[in-house]
Amino acid sequence: MTLESTTRRALFSLLALLAFSCGSPPVIPCERGACSDAGLVINELAGSGGDFVELFNASDTTFELANHGLADADDAGIRYAMALRFPAGASVAPRGFFTVFLENDCPPTVTPCVRGEFGLSQANGDTVTLLSATNETLRQEVLPPNAAAAGSSWARAFDGAGVFEVRSRTPGATNEN
Repeated sequence: MTLESTTRRALFSLLALLAFSCGSPPVIPCERGACSDAGLVINELAGSGGDFVELFNASDTTFELANHGLADADDAGIRYAMALRFPAGASVAPRGFFTVFLENDCPPTVTPCVRGEFGLSQANGDTVTLLSATNETLRQEVLPPNAAAAGSSWARAFDGAGVFEVRSRTPGATNEN
C-alpha cells in the first residue's frame, strides 16, 4: 500500500466516522462548562451515608419530569413496582439539578428534591434507571459495588458529562472539580 492510498483510507475512515456520529447525540455533552443538548442525565449516585440520585439537565430547555420514574434493580431486573413517580409540576431547569433522596427526607438546602422509598446497595452495587411515563428506559447508570464510601459519591467528572468516579458528595450542586 502506498502512502497516498493509506492517507486516503484514513481520511475516508475519519469521514465515515464523522458522518455516522453526526446524527446521534454527543457522548460527552458538558465538559469544562461547554455543553450541548444531551437532555436529562443521571449525574451523581450515593449508596452510603444517605442514599441519593442526582439528575442534571444538560440542555437549554426545561425537562418536565411529571409521571417519569426512577428505579433501582435487583437480580430480576428493573424494579418497576418500586419506582418513584415524579409528581405533577416536577421539572428540571436548563443546566439545573433535581435530587432524589432515598429513604430519607430532603435536606432543606437541596432543592428541587423529592423523597424516594427504595435504597441503593453500596456493598453489592446497584443499577439506577430513569423511566419514561410508559416505563421506557431513558437513562441508566451503574453504581459499582463499594464504589464510594460514606461521605463520598459516584459522580460524573463534569456535570452532565464524563466518566463516573469517586467524588465529594454534592447533591443538588455542581460536582467539585
